[in-house]
Amino acid sequence: MDVKDASRTWETLTQRYDTGNEEAQVRIDLIVRLRAIMKEYHEALLLQSEIAKLKRPSKRAHDAYRQWFNKKPYPALGGQAKTFLDDLNDLEELSRDGLHRVGRFNEKSISIAVAVINVLVAAVLLVGSITGLYFVTNDAAKLGMIAAFTAAFALSVGVMTSARRAEIFAATAAQVASPLFGHIKLIES
Repeated sequence: MDVKDASRTWETLTQRYDTGNEEAQVRIDLIVRLRAIMKEYHEALLLQSEIAKLKRPSKRAHDAYRQWFNKKPYPALGGQAKTFLDDLNDLEELSRDGLHRVGRFNEKSISIAVAVINVLVAAVLLVGSITGLYFVTNDAAKLGMIAAFTAAFALSVGVMTSARRAEIFAATAAQVASPLFGHIKLIES
């Protein structure tokens, strides 16, 4: 039971380590090694993230580096590495199997595209529900449309945002009230 408790509770493990327990020392040593490896891994991820944010070099800088690496009679690189600067548009790399390509895209461009899609979906759901209620005369069809647009809106908020359930509920309630209020105003006029 002591070993199980030590594997679940940090304090128990460190107490056993301090008393010279061999199993606890092995575990602590493993944890220390794992922490070092995880730190190295996270640093590598951060560096890769920063590298991915870099802009493409100008054509002039690209040509200067390519000529320097390929200087005659003793190029700086040989083998397959000697051609790595040949293509200025080299934003894709072959996968290990040589068949699939992995694209790299600017994170800001992706964020802007996602924001535009979110706004368009919200606008279509809001304007579509108001417009649909204006043109449809059958009450059963109106109720079906309200249910369908409500479900689509709640689903889109749930999928496209990090909103919690209460926020999704509030946004959906406001969305449902909007076309109903707009429809009542149109009928009164």
